[in-house]
Amino acid sequence: MSMSDYDQHFDPDDFPYQLRSTSTYTPITEQDSKLKHELLSKLSETLAAWNALHENIHFDPLPMIIQIAELIEKGTEEFLKRDPDPLDDRHPHRTHPESAFGNLLKILFRNDDFMNKLVISYILGRDNIELSIQSCRVLLGCVPGLDSNVVFSEPDDFVPRLYVWAKDSSNETLQAYSMGLLAAVLEVPDNVTKYRSDNIVLVPIALRRLKELKEKMEEERSSKSYPYTSFAHLVDEESSNSNEASTSTEEVKKKPRSVIKTSDEPPKKRRKTSSKNGLSQTRIPSLSNLCSLENSNSKWDICQPYLIGTHKVYPLSLEMYQRLILQYLGPTGEYQDLLSMTYEGNALDLILYYIDLDKSLDVRLTFDTLKYLTCLLVHRKFALEFVGCGGVQLLLKTKRESLATVGVITALYYIAYNNDVMEAVCQLGDKIMDELVDFCLWCLEHCHENGRSSAAMFFTHALYYKAILERFDRMDGPRKLYNYLATLSMLQDVASKHSFDLSEEQVYTSTQCIRNATNTFRTYVAAHLYCKLESIRKTVGTKLGGLQFPHALLTDIPADKSMKQLEEYTWECQKVLCDVIRLSNASWRPIEELRKLGVIKTMLAIHILSPDWNMTNRSEMTGAAIEVISVCCCLPKVQLELVETHTHVHTTADGLSVLLQTGRGIQPEETAAVRICALKVMILCLNVDKEIYKKLDHARHRSTDDKKDNSSKKSTRNSCSPARIHLETMWSASRKQDAILMLIDVLHTRTPTTDADLIRTHACTALAGLARCEEVRQLLSKMPLVANNELQALMREPVAEDKKAEHQMFCREVTALLEIVSGKTMHDQVKDLTQEKLHKQWIVENTKINFNEKELLQLMIQYLNQSGYQESAQMLKREADLPDFPGTRANNNGIPATPIKSSETLLEPSTSTSTSAKKSSKPPVFSSPIARSSSMENDDVFATPTSVVRSRTSANKAVLSFPKKYLQSPMKPQKSYPFSGNETKPYRSLDGIISEYLRTQHSRCKNPVTTCPPFSLYYPHRCPDLNTSGMVSTNIARRQMDKDILNPNKRIVSNWLDERFIFSRFRPIKTINEHDETYTTCSFSIDDEHVILGLFSGDVHWINIESGADESVTNCHNSSITHIEPSEDGTMLLTSSAFVRPLSALWRLGHAMELLHIFNEDSTVKFSNSSLDRIIGTFSTKATLYDTESKHALNSFKCGDFDEPRHTKNIASLSPCDRLVFNDGVLWDVRTSGQPLHVFDILKEKTFNGCFHPHGNQVIINTEVFDIRNYRLLHHVPALDQCKIVFNSTGNMMIASMCQDPDAEQNLDTIGSTSFRTFDTSDYSVITTHDMKKPILGLSTSHSDTMVSVVEQHKQLASEYIVGSASQCKIFSIGRHRVAGDDDGEEEEEENEEDEENNRSDSDDSVGVHSDEDDDGSDDEDRSNSDESGEDDMDDYIDMDDDRNSLSVFEALGRLGDLEESDDDYDAESRSRSRSFSTSLSSDSSDSSSGWETASGEGNDEEEQEEGGVQFGNMDRSNSEEPDDSYEPDPQNDIDSRSSTALNPHLRRRNQNSQ
Repeated sequence: MSMSDYDQHFDPDDFPYQLRSTSTYTPITEQDSKLKHELLSKLSETLAAWNALHENIHFDPLPMIIQIAELIEKGTEEFLKRDPDPLDDRHPHRTHPESAFGNLLKILFRNDDFMNKLVISYILGRDNIELSIQSCRVLLGCVPGLDSNVVFSEPDDFVPRLYVWAKDSSNETLQAYSMGLLAAVLEVPDNVTKYRSDNIVLVPIALRRLKELKEKMEEERSSKSYPYTSFAHLVDEESSNSNEASTSTEEVKKKPRSVIKTSDEPPKKRRKTSSKNGLSQTRIPSLSNLCSLENSNSKWDICQPYLIGTHKVYPLSLEMYQRLILQYLGPTGEYQDLLSMTYEGNALDLILYYIDLDKSLDVRLTFDTLKYLTCLLVHRKFALEFVGCGGVQLLLKTKRESLATVGVITALYYIAYNNDVMEAVCQLGDKIMDELVDFCLWCLEHCHENGRSSAAMFFTHALYYKAILERFDRMDGPRKLYNYLATLSMLQDVASKHSFDLSEEQVYTSTQCIRNATNTFRTYVAAHLYCKLESIRKTVGTKLGGLQFPHALLTDIPADKSMKQLEEYTWECQKVLCDVIRLSNASWRPIEELRKLGVIKTMLAIHILSPDWNMTNRSEMTGAAIEVISVCCCLPKVQLELVETHTHVHTTADGLSVLLQTGRGIQPEETAAVRICALKVMILCLNVDKEIYKKLDHARHRSTDDKKDNSSKKSTRNSCSPARIHLETMWSASRKQDAILMLIDVLHTRTPTTDADLIRTHACTALAGLARCEEVRQLLSKMPLVANNELQALMREPVAEDKKAEHQMFCREVTALLEIVSGKTMHDQVKDLTQEKLHKQWIVENTKINFNEKELLQLMIQYLNQSGYQESAQMLKREADLPDFPGTRANNNGIPATPIKSSETLLEPSTSTSTSAKKSSKPPVFSSPIARSSSMENDDVFATPTSVVRSRTSANKAVLSFPKKYLQSPMKPQKSYPFSGNETKPYRSLDGIISEYLRTQHSRCKNPVTTCPPFSLYYPHRCPDLNTSGMVSTNIARRQMDKDILNPNKRIVSNWLDERFIFSRFRPIKTINEHDETYTTCSFSIDDEHVILGLFSGDVHWINIESGADESVTNCHNSSITHIEPSEDGTMLLTSSAFVRPLSALWRLGHAMELLHIFNEDSTVKFSNSSLDRIIGTFSTKATLYDTESKHALNSFKCGDFDEPRHTKNIASLSPCDRLVFNDGVLWDVRTSGQPLHVFDILKEKTFNGCFHPHGNQVIINTEVFDIRNYRLLHHVPALDQCKIVFNSTGNMMIASMCQDPDAEQNLDTIGSTSFRTFDTSDYSVITTHDMKKPILGLSTSHSDTMVSVVEQHKQLASEYIVGSASQCKIFSIGRHRVAGDDDGEEEEEENEEDEENNRSDSDDSVGVHSDEDDDGSDDEDRSNSDESGEDDMDDYIDMDDDRNSLSVFEALGRLGDLEESDDDYDAESRSRSRSFSTSLSSDSSDSSSGWETASGEGNDEEEQEEGGVQFGNMDRSNSEEPDDSYEPDPQNDIDSRSSTALNPHLRRRNQNSQ
């Protein structure tokens, strides 16, 4: 076939590879195209003529009906030559859009009048039998495109009339057509029940008629010797005279089969030929060539009945008549009430005859029989009889290239569905089993699409049998099954690279193939799992180093028995096998071959791409795919493959991230079963059995010791086992995918209710495995899950009340997790166990119990005396040399510390006790100090008492009672040994009983300690209370009075408490709200004289705090200002904006703001901390370090392991020493960007950017505080969630608030946090919460720690286009108590807000600024959380002068002077480096509380340059190099900067001095 013969819509470039779309979109030839247009035009003309004439009374529709029937039959013939899938019941136009048959049916069905007339008038017409026959002929030809549920529903007498004709009709043609139409009717299951009585009558008639037709067909064939009943003659014809074999196809077609003349000689015997001249050399048309007759010859008419058969409805032939009957019997075969009639009609004998193609001689007749057989095979009894009669052998004799192969493989699938029948098949013999597996594998590769699906489903059930499984592996079945799946075009990259769009039909059929293949692979790996464990049991037995072998696999499974019964033990088998392979480093060949084929990546691709396919059974398919991965993950190499990143069509992802997201249930379509499967995979990757882990950990410690003892290379190479290395690799990879965060989130899941408890259980198991990693264990110990007893809260009750068994499993896993995290054994009820109780229990368990042995002997003597054994008691006392007082009260000389009267001696025998008690039947009642210990718990007696506690007790009133629960020590676990007949050793010793009693007594102490003096058996034990003497007073007034007499250590604590007190009070002093634009951010100038405000329009305003005047305004950007940062020396300023480039800029501060450099892409820029020679900028996940003087980028920092930002808003920052960079959760060394120092775990879903603590040892990431020296989690502070953080000058205090982000992507009217909080950075406890009652946009503190400015949203915005001021800036004084009338003025200000705005003055010296001290209006409320006493006593002391010019509260407390004595050298060094950077500043400035005063000096004005600020060596624009940015505005033309005073504090101070 030439390329020109293809249809113009077919482009061969769209098919660069041999892909499969599961739809037979074969290109149409030019000849077929002409036939198509001819048939369509004739049908259109015929229907047009009918529309014009059918209303005429004398109209005869018969000629037109016959013409339409002939057109449909021609279209059917052309359609069947394309070899369509015979089991595909979709409309022909959907499977073959270019075929003539489908288009004919579409045209015909669009004419509703004709179809209604055909059914109602022509078929049911009683006066014209021929018209009814021809009408049924038309309708029968339209069956492939009919909707049986609609067409046969009206009229009501239509289907009954068909039953009448089918039961008894004088016309065989009408009877046969009625059978065919009834077959279409019964395709609807409801119709089978509806016409049950009619079927009971008709089925026996149909079987009887079928038998008669078979006999008649045999008679005809015997009288007319049918030529050649096999394919062997084709070889003979090849070697015979070519003239005899050149009969044209047209001549053969003109002669009917019944008149073909043949010789009377019997068929020639099959010639024995060598492989060289055998059948392989004969060219038999394949399925792909049947659509074209270019390669056909005279053999085709002989081959056609065996390959695709013929389909001719009129005139009716015997074969067609039998086919129509079999089509009717097919839908009735699966119903139990009709099975008896099937046996009575000897249907099995008929089926065995018809499925033999050598006897039926018509492949379509055989195919219809196979469809009927398939329906009958659902009955177990019939299926067993069919197998016993040799039915499987007959099925395997079917020619593989024929159409009947689809029916054969479908019948085999139904056979495999029944376990009993499949067991009988497995006993047929090795040869038949080999042929069976080989036949099914051939169908899996070469059959029609439905045949391939049936072959896959056959193996889904059959691979549970070892007889099938072994042959499947031997015949390369896994590769063929994988090719069946991998050749689908929707799983190939070509689908995305070449615009390979699949239709809805192709997507549907492809997903069905994927579903069948994944189910088969699941069966395959599960069967090998059971076989692998069985082989392990036979090799090493069931003792697997502490592992519990599955009970169901303790016996051998025969080859002909199904292993499906072991499905419920699959998860147990997986865990055992995974640990065995991990420990022994064994291989698993079948799974290794699947990995090499790419099955693991394909299963992941199915799960990732399935949401785009819009399929209804997605959960079943993805669940099977993940189960395949789960079983394969028993092999460590498969687990490592999940770590790698793979590209699937248009998506790039790694397996661990996909599985974690699936287990978390992010997608709503993820069902509980799929989530559980994903969590099981994570368990296999992260968790290991406790006993196995002990061996791995012991091997690691042993190898470490060997490495220390022996420094040879061999010990270094074997420092850790491969299993341990693999486990640590999986831990590290999962942490990079935020496994901790996701698993903790799954622990709190409550949906779906029915499976939530089981999902929690698996998530807890996976987290317990990950917690074996030391770093993860430390993180979990500080997180609320463990530290705040969240796990214990989850254990209290199940999510679903009927899932108590699953909840008990969850409680066991939680207990195991807590034991791993805490390193302590749980003996108490874990549900009520808090961290405090757990710590106390650990102390008690690890306390060494010592007691005085003499006291024990004294108690024994007392008991002997009470029991009447006075002689034994006296002998024991004499031999042990026991005193008459408790042993603990004796000193070294044997003299009691405190004398005891003889009448009070505890060892005197009781006078009430006599020898008669020895014979008493009741047990003796005795008195002991142990029994009185519970009543003496509150006595102030320590374990080593200095005085005797005297008490009198009656021997008959006190009874010894031990507690029911005992605390066991993990160092010496107690084992219980039940008594046996030959056992003399008691299961508990006296020493153990006494130790447990004393340990229980020790557990009642409020503050137990691990080191205790010997316990006393006579006096109760009690640990000493905490000593609180010598602590710093919490009263601030007392601290100020005692300040001079405190030692240095306590003085530091006192100063810290003073700071806590200062930062617990805020008084509003100024409010700025008169600008036309909305304020977005704020900052203080370096000398704290101005507050710098950034506006939404991009302007920057300098507001004088003292006078309230707007002294400078500069248009810095064209979008809202997001960040303002002045340099430490006050000579430069950095600004950042939201979205319009340039995003950031560097400014020089002189008499006005002068642009020095722009940063086009960096959304935020910040100065370095120790000096001003570096600037760090942030662009998405990339941080860039710039040189301030040359403006060149020095280095960039970006982690290539993460494609997307890990933080909600990433802002890179430098450490206080400028040696470390923190960017997007990754810590870098500033000197290198190749390898990060550490990647911090993400422990919160929305993590805000992190920053360094000013002290330099900690980094704060959202709610977590990490130590950068060992990367350990120090604190978890929920109050810091998504907050902006600012520190005071000492770094001891911190102010945080969730500031609203004024980016263009968000609306400014989004409600944010309405309060800010102050924290003590020593323990990150909240000092106070100040409620603003309005959303906060910006926050900043002054450099002298005296003020804090807050930008709050003043009113709601009407729209996203801001008109007028929507925010205001409030300035608070730190450490000053609020005025008593502030609360009353708050409501008054809100009521009169609009009036105040209209009446507010607009003078030049005061722009919208008013003092909050002089009026009663305030929007703030101070809710102090501090527990300090004496605050009211200090109010007058601190607020002695309400005027703002009075001394600050820091000076009043004298804090700065004391702090300077205790500060380290770091702050001084950083300030000196900052001063040395500026040539205009004095180097010998004295220390002060203000950062500006620190940077300035007295008497050095001559050294200051005229323009102020810092003059860099290459700052001159005419001599400097061109910057990298393509755009840099001219400050003279583009920058609008107006200033009424010098912005540089040096110039402003010099101007003031000159005046």
